[in-house]
Amino acid sequence: MCEDDRCPVGSVKVGEGVASVNRDRCLGCGPCSTTCEVEAINMVPREQPPEPPATVSEMGVKVATEKGKLDDFLKLMRR
Repeated sequence: MCEDDRCPVGSVKVGEGVASVNRDRCLGCGPCSTTCEVEAINMVPREQPPEPPATVSEMGVKVATEKGKLDDFLKLMRR
């Protein structure tokens, strides 16, 4: 569930029953850990957290870009 439904930027991957997180892509938003039924992922404070997007639109662009859906997002924003 965390790999497909929870991570907005696709930083969580599950292989051979083990979840791993790409820390460079992770936003630190938390849905992966707060909804994990088997407690496979937990949040750990970073020494140097990533710069948060300044606006909701910037967050949407970042997430859409990471998922390869930027064109769809931009079409939606133009409505």
